[in-house]
Amino acid sequence: MTDLLTEMTPSWRDEVQQNFLECKEDTCAVLENEIENRIEELLNDKALLQKYGSEKFDITPPEKKKREKKGKESRRREERTRAREGEI
Repeated sequence: MTDLLTEMTPSWRDEVQQNFLECKEDTCAVLENEIENRIEELLNDKALLQKYGSEKFDITPPEKKKREKKGKESRRREERTRAREGEI
């Protein structure tokens, strides 16, 4: 009985390992296709943005917009302060 189990164990392990490797290859292939498709979509979007770029398609990150807005506001305050000092 133990001889039978030891003979079956390696082939069973080999079969499980083979199935695992096949699944892994299939999964990797699907993921590669998904990534390639997404890259193509992004490149097409980039081309469209360059061709038809406008405010509607602003891709500036929100953090950068906030920084720019704060910078503009501080410059305006400085200009107002200078203008008031010049009036006095």
